[in-house]
Amino acid sequence: MYQYSLTWFIDLYLKSIGNSQPSDDLQERILILNDHFTNSMYRNVCRSLFEKDKLLFSFILCVGLMKGKGKIDDDAWRFLLTGGVALDNPHANPAPDWLSDKAWSEIVRASGLSNLAGLFKHVRENTGLWKQVYDSGIATSGTPWRVEPAGRFRSHGRSALLASR
Repeated sequence: MYQYSLTWFIDLYLKSIGNSQPSDDLQERILILNDHFTNSMYRNVCRSLFEKDKLLFSFILCVGLMKGKGKIDDDAWRFLLTGGVALDNPHANPAPDWLSDKAWSEIVRASGLSNLAGLFKHVRENTGLWKQVYDSGIATSGTPWRVEPAGRFRSHGRSALLASR
């Protein structure tokens, strides 16, 4: 387990104050300090991490910074962390031959998120297109989709399908 002392953290911050670019404008100085300290902390922590832990640390740091700036929707983040645990799903699975009931329930639950509102209706009304995406393997390949299930659901829909597999 990794541990860093408060003294180490304060020392790193004080070094950032001394080593960052000065500015007479207070707002600019705060931005410079934040950037310098974040970069310094990242480099110093990564230096002591095992290779296998560096990506996770980078992800957690990035999410923390984005949450601090209000750029991550708390409901979407909670959904990502908890998975799609739906207790009761009143909507029947439109494609039980390829889409498990658990996956369908997660899609229905994900539709409750503001940026995925209506996803389950779109999947229900376009099961052929979504099956092509599901079967293509593109959802996990990182390559662009050739099947366009819906413009606004493209990236989020890929995430929902990945979570449902």
